[in-house]
Amino acid sequence: MSLAVYTSQPDGTNRVPLDNLGPVGGVRFANAASGGDVDCSLTLDIPADANPPALTLGRSLFVADGPMTVWSGLLADPKRGSPWQITGQSLSSLGGNYLALDSDSQITADPNTAIDQAIARGLPWIRTIDLPTTTVANNGSDVASLMDAVALGAGSYWQVDTDSHVQLAELETDPSLILASITTPGGRTVDAFATDVWAKYVSIAYDADNNVIAGPTLYVAADANPALSAPRPFGRVEAVYDATPAGPITSDTAQTMADGALALSKPQPSFTGDLTITPGALTSVGGQPVRLSTVRAGRKVRMVGVQPDPVLGEQVFAISVDIVIGQWEYDADSDTAKLTPLGAAKRDLASILRAASATTQQQPWSN
Repeated sequence: MSLAVYTSQPDGTNRVPLDNLGPVGGVRFANAASGGDVDCSLTLDIPADANPPALTLGRSLFVADGPMTVWSGLLADPKRGSPWQITGQSLSSLGGNYLALDSDSQITADPNTAIDQAIARGLPWIRTIDLPTTTVANNGSDVASLMDAVALGAGSYWQVDTDSHVQLAELETDPSLILASITTPGGRTVDAFATDVWAKYVSIAYDADNNVIAGPTLYVAADANPALSAPRPFGRVEAVYDATPAGPITSDTAQTMADGALALSKPQPSFTGDLTITPGALTSVGGQPVRLSTVRAGRKVRMVGVQPDPVLGEQVFAISVDIVIGQWEYDADSDTAKLTPLGAAKRDLASILRAASATTQQQPWSN
């Protein structure tokens, strides 16, 4: 499948299709429910000693399928060679480069103020919505960390879309895609979620001059998840969300963070692997084939032809399983995609070691 790849000035001017410079190949890009576009890579077959202005650092990088932009970000470090190796940095990751400051250059927990001030300093985002502020605790001094806290308080994810708009993600609740499948992506497990979440936080206190100081470290339990009926189908699984990096906060804010972490837990069997999607296998609900390059994470997919697992309490339900796309990675050369279900519990050694040493963005808690 042929995709158009081009760069432009940050303001959108001076757009240059890279295939005007030489053959483009190896186009791969990904997007995720958390953050939006993730990364992009491709090759460009031009002389190693060339100095095309279109590859100047700081330019925007776009991938388009016809009139639709399917990936956008910034041109990262092009590597000279035969061919050149071109990579792109996602727009959402740029939030980590900007402090969450107000107009007085003080750290702020107001995401609207922080984003607007960062945009004024050069962050290539667009904010057209009012983000929630009443229950946000700033668990980091940069804009991306602040948005993590905002999304957690909303029990959601945040993204920067291909048009540079920052938003809270609206994951689909009803299937809009159909996938014919006879195998599940790596099997299912019940160890990748929590039924009950406690938030560990530093309580807010005041000194004799009414200045905010750190009080004792406390725990607060998330409100009962209405998705869980008593008794819990897989037993009680407790987890702790560490809210202490937010600094001293009120119990109400800690409660909101605990509730958000529980909402993200999605207490249901998780998959332990990925699915390779080939052309024609994925259709709309109406049966029309879907162009794999245009699919975005967050969409709900109904896999048909999958046998339910009675061990996990699944009964016969028209041999279908619904999943939400957690990450979607597209390979233009083969016109195939890799689908990682939301909340997938990885079983390869590298993923297990990463999970043991760090908390992931999709699962901000630990057992």
